[in-house]
Amino acid sequence: QVLSIVAGILHLGQVSFESKMSDGGQEIASITDEKTVADAAKLLGVDLQKLITALTVRIMITRGDEIRIELTPDKAQDARDALAKTVYGAMFLW
Repeated sequence: QVLSIVAGILHLGQVSFESKMSDGGQEIASITDEKTVADAAKLLGVDLQKLITALTVRIMITRGDEIRIELTPDKAQDARDALAKTVYGAMFLW
């Protein structure tokens, strides 16, 4: 199972983002190749849609209200790297 997680982290590092415009005219991140994310999700044992959301959306909950903010490609790359680092670090605490 450890090798599967390491492989998932390596696949996660290969996820790339492209820029697209939202309905509101803001730049948001879109995943370039969903197969890479699907492979990472399968190896990590997580739901594909939840992984995509974790990589492209920041969710804040205040007073019971959920606020969803679409990330820019640069912020999505930071989120991807932070997620990979957290999963890798958690392997040694397991």
